[in-house]
Amino acid sequence: MEPDRVRRERLEELTRAIRQLDPEELRRLRDFVAGLEAARRKEAEDDGY
Repeated sequence: MEPDRVRRERLEELTRAIRQLDPEELRRLRDFVAGLEAARRKEAEDDGY
């Protein structure tokens, strides 16, 4: 597991990058994340969780 400092730095870097996205890029990112979450839920259901 990564040290908390490294994880915090990576999270801050991602946060800065997300804040620089234009509205269309942000919408596409949200759609992508929603797709990942849906796939994860389906996989969990298929596995009986």
